[in-house]
Amino acid sequence: MSKYNNTSAEVYNIGWLDSNHLYEKGPTTLIFKDKLKAIFKRERMNLVRGRHYCQLCDEPKKIVYLEMQDGKSHMLGISEIWVPNKFFTKTFSAPDLILHYVDYHHYLPPQEFIDAVIDFDLDSDWFGKSVVW
Repeated sequence: MSKYNNTSAEVYNIGWLDSNHLYEKGPTTLIFKDKLKAIFKRERMNLVRGRHYCQLCDEPKKIVYLEMQDGKSHMLGISEIWVPNKFFTKTFSAPDLILHYVDYHHYLPPQEFIDAVIDFDLDSDWFGKSVVW
C-alpha cells in the first residue's frame, strides 16, 4: 500500500499489480467480490482515454471485460475504484482491474481494504469525487 500522488487527502493505492512484482494470493469471499462489483458500478473514478492491459495474463495486451449479472459487460483497465474505510479517515484507490485480479489471479488485497469494501454503505452520500484534492 502506498500513498496516492497528487492529493493531500489520505488516499492509498491498492492492487496496482504487474508481472514484475510478487503479490499476495489467497481466497476471498463471495460477499467481498459482490460488494466490490457493486462499488465498481457506483464509484468509478478517473476514467482515461487509453486502457491498461492485464500484465498477469498469458495473452499479451488482453482486453479484460467484467460480465455483470444484468448481462452487461464493462471494459476494465480504464478507471479506478475508490472506497473509504468505515470511519471515512482513509480512502483506497484501486484500478478497476482489481476485479479481474481477484477472480482470475487470486489476488488477496490487504485486509484493511477488504474490510472497507464490505463495510461500505452503498446508500451512503459519500462519493470518491468528494475527496479533497
